[in-house]
Amino acid sequence: MALEYFLYTTLYNNTLVDRSDTTFVPLPPDTGQIHIDFLIPNTQPLYYYYASGGTGGTIALNDDATINAYLNATAPPPQPDDPTPVGVFTGYTAVTQTQFTGYSASTLADINTRVFRSGDTMTGSLGTSGNLTAVGAVTGSSLSASVLMTTPILNASTSISAPQITGSTCITSPISCATTRMQAPVVCASTCVISPITIGSSCLCSQGTTGLAGAVTAASTLNVSGVTTLGAQVYTPNINTGGTFNDYTVGWNPLTGEFRTIPTGTGGTTCIYCYAASAGTANNSTTTNASYIDETWTLSEGYYESEFNAVFGNTSANRCAEVSFLVNGNVVGSCNLMKTNAGVVRTTAYITQNGNLSGGTHQVQIVFRQIGGGISQVHYGAMRIQRIGETV
Repeated sequence: MALEYFLYTTLYNNTLVDRSDTTFVPLPPDTGQIHIDFLIPNTQPLYYYYASGGTGGTIALNDDATINAYLNATAPPPQPDDPTPVGVFTGYTAVTQTQFTGYSASTLADINTRVFRSGDTMTGSLGTSGNLTAVGAVTGSSLSASVLMTTPILNASTSISAPQITGSTCITSPISCATTRMQAPVVCASTCVISPITIGSSCLCSQGTTGLAGAVTAASTLNVSGVTTLGAQVYTPNINTGGTFNDYTVGWNPLTGEFRTIPTGTGGTTCIYCYAASAGTANNSTTTNASYIDETWTLSEGYYESEFNAVFGNTSANRCAEVSFLVNGNVVGSCNLMKTNAGVVRTTAYITQNGNLSGGTHQVQIVFRQIGGGISQVHYGAMRIQRIGETV
């Protein structure tokens, strides 16, 4: 035996109605299929069996009540030559007989004309237990109030043109359109079109992932929440940053494809460029380092350029001074001044260094001290750290 596809109807306890070597997808309404290796002779009716457990179950013998119900529902309509079962007409009264005999041939023709004539309005509820099939084109009709069109909706070459849906209609996914066109505008007032939806230039209301094929132009604000995936080229012409050019820097991670805006502040937040300076005068009469500038900056991980400069000296003759630049307590560089017999002597110290820094807080300092006596001084100092690339 080999695996076969068995089609079953959910209207009669998953009773089997057809078999095939290939799948029945797309499935008709109120049906399912099970793919299983189960021997049923070709001469034995399929409705003797049902799909126990549905698609993922097995096949078992059907019960008599279900078989009889299925046969009654699928039996062909009675023909004029068929025998009449005993007792069919025993319940009719003379009044009922009069009502039947009162219809003439012309009356029946008139009823037939009124039911099938075009342009009439059908009120009330229209209930169908099977497929609703339009043999020809259906024009001039409208479905209003609350209409539920459930999944799947399969269209071949049907064109649903605008305007089309009013009221509180809900079209659920998936909507499978072969050559079907949903022509704009699709007006979403209280109508809910649930994703996934792939369409060209229509206006859509989506509650999930929406795929827009081709160029998409948003004449007004396009609000997208959650994670958004963009193409290879992204343009934001005439963007309003709400500040100056130097307020923010955009960083892009090539590994994750993530964009981030990082403010270029002077500390207290994650920066890729930090700067501090002082023009004040500070004195230190000891040989222990004293801080001239001391900052704690929060940096993102990367490769950084560090730059320091200072103007320093010693107020006493024949004495020395030293200024040092530190990152996280580690000396990046130091400069020394040996004084002569002249009065106040000042010189400039400058150091630059590149290196990796981990993400997190970092202490950056300019410190100074005297050597051999006297009073060391710093009159100006500045330091900057700038991210120039990924970690190397």
